[in-house]
Amino acid sequence: MDMLGPLLSIGFVFALLGAAIWLLRRNGLAGRASRGRGHFLELVESRPLSPGHTLHLVRIAGRGVVVATCGSGCALIESRPWRELAGATEDSI
Repeated sequence: MDMLGPLLSIGFVFALLGAAIWLLRRNGLAGRASRGRGHFLELVESRPLSPGHTLHLVRIAGRGVVVATCGSGCALIESRPWRELAGATEDSI
């Protein structure tokens, strides 16, 4: 009987936390991958090369960065202003 009070308090706190998370997600303020103004990092595209090896195009604050990843780490392949990369993809289509 002595544990009932603390358990109810903990349950109430979890209920409040769940309600807060639900409201934040409903209003688009939490829990989603964000794309748009004020965000500096965006995964544009990924291509698997072989099992365990992947090539990623990442947009970071106005720059396009190509990164290769594998089980032992990652390596920067190329970094250019995003305008150059965006123009190249539009011209090649």
